[in-house]
Amino acid sequence: MENIFSFLGDLRFNNNRDWFNSNKSRYLDAKKSFDQMIEKLIEQLAEWDDSISLLLPKDCVYRIYRDARFSANKDPYKLHFGAFISRGGRKSPFAGYYLHLEPGNCLLGGGIYKPMPAHLKALRHKIISEPGKYLELINDKEFKSVFPEIYGERLRLAPKGFAKDDPNIDLIKNKSYFVVYEMEDIFEETAFLDQITSVYKIQKPFNDFLNEAIFEIEND
Repeated sequence: MENIFSFLGDLRFNNNRDWFNSNKSRYLDAKKSFDQMIEKLIEQLAEWDDSISLLLPKDCVYRIYRDARFSANKDPYKLHFGAFISRGGRKSPFAGYYLHLEPGNCLLGGGIYKPMPAHLKALRHKIISEPGKYLELINDKEFKSVFPEIYGERLRLAPKGFAKDDPNIDLIKNKSYFVVYEMEDIFEETAFLDQITSVYKIQKPFNDFLNEAIFEIEND
C-alpha cells in the first residue's frame, strides 16, 4: 500500500514522460501491488456476490495512461489507480463496484455511470415502475449514511417517452445512477480491504436493483 501512495504522491508533481520513464520500476511495483489488492478484493466480494467471482484484476483495472487527445489537460498520466469490479469487467454495462485510489482523495462507489441510451431507458422504466422499491433502497438509513446522494448529470425536464405528471418523474431525470463514498487513506492492506468490503456490501442491493433492468436488455 505504501509504495502505491508514495508513487502516486510523487507523480502528482512530476506528471511528465521523462520522470515516469525514469521511475518505471516504481510504477510497475505499485501497479503489481494494486493488482494483487484487487485480486484479494474480488475474492472477498465474491463471498456474497458470485456475479464477479470469475473476474481477474486485468478485467477490472484501468490504465494509468490518459487519453488527452480531446482534453485541454495534456498531462499524460492519471493521478490515481482505479478499478471497476462488475459482471463482465470494467467495460461491462452492469452496475458494479468502483475503487479510486489517490493520496488524499480515495473514493469508493459504483452503480452505473453514463449508460448507453438503451440501458438508461431500461433503468428509467425499472425505477418508474417500481418507485417504492427504489426509494426504499436509496432512503435506507444505512445506505443513506454512506451514500447521501445519487450522482450524475440530470435533465431539467421529463425524459422523452415518460409522463411529465408522474409523481416520481424526478427519480428518472438522472443520466447516471452512481454513488460515491469518500474515505481516508489507509496504509494497512487488511484494514483497507475490510473497510472497502463493508461499504460495498451496503451498496450491493442498489447494484442488484439496477442490474435487473440491464439483464432484460442484455438477454433480449
